[in-house]
Amino acid sequence: MSELDTELLWTPSEDLKTVIREAWSWLLKDHAEPWRVTLVGDAFLKTRIGEILWLQAGAGSLSLAAPSEDAFWAALVGEEGELWLLPNVVSRLRAADKLTRPGECYTCAPRVRGGPVRGREPQPCARG
Repeated sequence: MSELDTELLWTPSEDLKTVIREAWSWLLKDHAEPWRVTLVGDAFLKTRIGEILWLQAGAGSLSLAAPSEDAFWAALVGEEGELWLLPNVVSRLRAADKLTRPGECYTCAPRVRGGPVRGREPQPCARG
């Protein structure tokens, strides 16, 4: 990704951080705190030692995105940014008139504990 679209990634409010912690407590435990969220409904979390974890909401998975904030920002402008933020998917959704309003993100379905959600087309939903 050559240029970061700040609409695709932002710092969550304290209320949204609480929602993320509570909704994903079964997966997050005390590993990390919400740090950034994406327009496609995923979140990035920061561990106590500064690692950045990627919470894929649709897949219900948590993985290491980068060993530090600096490494995250460096990776974001490359192929990882394309994978994490899905700008091409967002562009196609917008072209199909599936637009988000302020305070919304895209999601495939309500978050489900323990596994991926399949078969649903992304729709706008409240960010928290």
